[in-house]
Amino acid sequence: MPLTGRGGSTPSRGTLTGRQARLKNLEGWLKWSPAMAGRGVAKKDDMWVYILFSSKLKKFYIGQTSDLKKRLTQHNNGLGRYTKAGIPWVLVYKEFYKSRNEALVREKLIKSYKGGQGLKKLIGGLAEWSKARGC
Repeated sequence: MPLTGRGGSTPSRGTLTGRQARLKNLEGWLKWSPAMAGRGVAKKDDMWVYILFSSKLKKFYIGQTSDLKKRLTQHNNGLGRYTKAGIPWVLVYKEFYKSRNEALVREKLIKSYKGGQGLKKLIGGLAEWSKARGC
């Protein structure tokens, strides 16, 4: 007699267990569609590195996400712990990456020169920087 799981019987080859069915159902949610292309929504592993500016705080925020529009909305609705005080936030820079790992490496690099000449160069030079900061 074959060993069986808790259910008392062995599932046949063509049927899915409860866990397998739930995972298969989730696959539809994870699929990228062409309609998402223009919205700043990335494919499954694609990511955006972005820089926001708050004229209220005169500060920048650097982050990464797979859905740029959704994340900006979250920041401006006060759902981000570190950005709640700086509403409204304006997107001043973005870069696209094919993997989360690449995006994380780039985010750390940008954060390493936050506020310095490297950041000023990245977001468009000193004249634009000064205008954005209201200086």
